[in-house]
Amino acid sequence: MDITPKVEVGRLTIESYGSGGFAVPGERREGSAILFEKSWQPWAITRVEDIDVASLAPILEMAAQLDVVLVGTGARGQFLSKAVRDAFEAAGLGVDSMDTGAACRTFNVLAIEQRRVAAALIAVE
Repeated sequence: MDITPKVEVGRLTIESYGSGGFAVPGERREGSAILFEKSWQPWAITRVEDIDVASLAPILEMAAQLDVVLVGTGARGQFLSKAVRDAFEAAGLGVDSMDTGAACRTFNVLAIEQRRVAAALIAVE
């Protein structure tokens, strides 16, 4: 019996993370990344202290098309600044910060459920 979850064609899932980057089906990229349902882009953030509203602008611009945002804060979970949390609240978006590994796993679960999710992920070694 095949119990592999079915994922909508074209929808991203994270195959692996670590060694300074991420792999999605058919592609590996180095560095931090912002992922949407069907696309991803580099993210210049390497430390949680550098996460601000401007660095998350690509996600905030898509607010009407999202339900939840995950922020992977590196090797350990850390809280986001009040300014960042307030910006997401003003945009009508839920945002949850957690260590990058947990954010990757959660992104995959939400992708399989066909939820409207985005993730900003700090790369870990």
